[in-house]
Amino acid sequence: MRSPLGLCSLLLTIWLGILSGCGTEPDPVPTRQPPPVQAPGTERRGLTPPLDEDVEPSGVLTTQGSDGAVRLSPLVGTLSHEALDWDDYDLIRGFSTTDQTVRWRAKWIRPGEYHVVVISSATGPTAEARIRVTLKAEEPEREQRVEATLPLTEEPTEVTRTPVGIVKIEQPGEATVTARMIGLPLLGTFGLAGIDLEPVTMPEAGFVAPRSPTDEP
Repeated sequence: MRSPLGLCSLLLTIWLGILSGCGTEPDPVPTRQPPPVQAPGTERRGLTPPLDEDVEPSGVLTTQGSDGAVRLSPLVGTLSHEALDWDDYDLIRGFSTTDQTVRWRAKWIRPGEYHVVVISSATGPTAEARIRVTLKAEEPEREQRVEATLPLTEEPTEVTRTPVGIVKIEQPGEATVTARMIGLPLLGTFGLAGIDLEPVTMPEAGFVAPRSPTDEP
C-alpha cells in the first residue's frame, strides 16, 4: 500500500505531464491545395500592337479591285489599343475613347475622287456614333479628313453603309487610312465592319487592277 507522500508525488507527476502536453500544439497536417483556376484565353486573329499613337499599319496592303474600289477589311486593320478586338462576326468592338484607331495600308492604281463609305453597326436611343476617316498619301504627302455621324441599326449584328465624304487621289501610290471614333453612343453598342473607298466616276472599260504576286494563276 502506497504511503500518502508517494501517492501525492504520483499525482503531481501526472498533473505536470498534463500541463506540459497542453502547452505543445501538434504539427499541422499538410493539406493539398487545389490547382489555381485559369481563366479561358481569348483567341485573337491578329497581333495587338503596343499602346502607341504612332503605331504603324499592318503589313497587309489592300489594292484596288477590278471595279476600281479599295475595300478595307476589318481583319487586316491594325488596332491601336488592347481594348479593341474582333467579335464573332469580325466587327471591331471596344471603342471607348477618341485616341483609339484602326489603320490600313492601301494602294491606288487609278487617281481620281473616291467616296469614303463606312460599314458599321450602332445601337442606342440616339445617333451619337461619329467617325473621322483620315487618308494620308505618301507621294505627294497630303492628309485629307472626312467625318460624319453614323445611323443607328436595329440589331448589333446588322450593318449599314454610310458615305461620309470624298477624298482625292492625285497619283498612283500608297496611303494610310485611319478610322477614329470622335463620338460614341452613351447607351448601346458600336462595331466597325470596314471601310470602302469607291470611285466617284466608274473606271473606264477595260480597267484591270494589276495582279498581286500572291494571286493564284
